[in-house]
Amino acid sequence: MSDITNEKIEQREFSNSNIFYPRLLEPELFVDDGEIEPSAWLRRYELFSRKNGWNEIDKVDLMEIYLSDKALNWFERQKSEFRTWPILKEKFMDKFEGQEMELRAWKNLQNLRQEEEEEVEELVAKLEKLFKKAKVMDETVRFRCLLSSIAPVYQRTILKRKAKTYKDAILIATDEEKLGKIYNYDAKKPNSSKKDDPMFKNINNEENGVYEMLLSWLERGANNAKVTGSTPVVSISLG
Repeated sequence: MSDITNEKIEQREFSNSNIFYPRLLEPELFVDDGEIEPSAWLRRYELFSRKNGWNEIDKVDLMEIYLSDKALNWFERQKSEFRTWPILKEKFMDKFEGQEMELRAWKNLQNLRQEEEEEVEELVAKLEKLFKKAKVMDETVRFRCLLSSIAPVYQRTILKRKAKTYKDAILIATDEEKLGKIYNYDAKKPNSSKKDDPMFKNINNEENGVYEMLLSWLERGANNAKVTGSTPVVSISLG
C-alpha cells in the first residue's frame, strides 16, 4: 500500500474520531425523575460544552436542548433570570438537588425492597446513594432503612445475631449470603451429604421465641424513631 493511501486513511480516521468523540461526552436528556444525578449530569454538560468550544452564553442558550418535561418547563419559565452561566448553574442545583430531591429520596427509601436476584452489596449501593440524596447521617436511621429493605432471610439473621450498627448488619447479611451460596452450590451436587445434615435442614427455620422478641423490640423502636427536623419516621416492614 502506498504512502499516499496510508496518509488518506489516517486523515479519514482522524476526521471520524473528531466527529464521533464529542458524541461520547454528550449528556442524555435531563428529566427531573430522580433517576439522573443532577450534579453528575451538570458536570457532563460542562465537559461536553468545553469539548465543543462553547462560551458561557452558548452554555446558557443551548442547555434547553438537553432538558425535557418538567426540567424544560422550569427553564422556559425562569429563562429571563439566567443572565450568566454561574447564575444558571446555581439555580439548576438549587432546583434539582435541593429539597425536592431530598423528599423524593426519602420516599424511595421507604419503598425500597431487595429484589429476588439482587445481592446484598447491590442493595447497599442503592441505599448509600439514597442516603446521600436524603442527607441521612444518623446511624440508627440507616440501620432501620437497611432492615426494612433487605430480604426477610437476612432480616431474621440480623435480628438473631443482635446487630447493633448499620455496618455490623451489612457484614452479617453478606456473611449469610455467602453461606447460602455455598450451601446451594453443594446441595445441587449428586450425593451431597448436606441434604441430610440437620444443621442445613434447619438453616432457615425461625427460632420463634428469640425472633418474635426482637421483632417486637424493633417495631417498638421504629414507632419512636423520629429524627429532628423534616426527616420522616422510618417505618419497618418485616417478612
